[in-house]
Amino acid sequence: MTKESSVSSPYHSVVHSALTPTFSHDHWDRYYNLRYTVLRQPWQDRLGSERDRSDKEAAVVHVGIFDAARECVACARVEETPESSAAAPTYQVRYVATDDTVRGQGLGRKVMEAVEKCAADAAKQKYALSKVLILLNAREVALGFYEKLGYTLVCKTYLMYGLVQHYQMTKAIEL
Repeated sequence: MTKESSVSSPYHSVVHSALTPTFSHDHWDRYYNLRYTVLRQPWQDRLGSERDRSDKEAAVVHVGIFDAARECVACARVEETPESSAAAPTYQVRYVATDDTVRGQGLGRKVMEAVEKCAADAAKQKYALSKVLILLNAREVALGFYEKLGYTLVCKTYLMYGLVQHYQMTKAIEL
């Protein structure tokens, strides 16, 4: 995993994990601000709802793409699921967000490629296997985005805020 890498000027990506603790206090503030602004604020959820107790756990990897002004413009996190095993390593992507001002520039794809690589690298290191399953719960409006990335619709899952339908999607990655 690289700590920082060029995405496309003027953007750079930052990967944070227990092994590569690269997020500064400023990174965290801007990362959480994007998660709140995109994923919670439109439904008047409370500030703080964008955070999760497991965010700081050692096995969770966060990816943020930051612009020249150091604002987080795309982000996601990935972690191994409790159901994961040596026979079937499974990782879940959560909190995927892209700022409205940069949609269509390929940054959502870049952040997804980064979390997929992190999951594949972790599975390869932990299990020495050549395949990993990635799962996520996508909002209905994002189904097309994930399908373009090779994800398959599995089932309808939950309704958030009584308005936002989510669907489980999966993607098998060959290492």
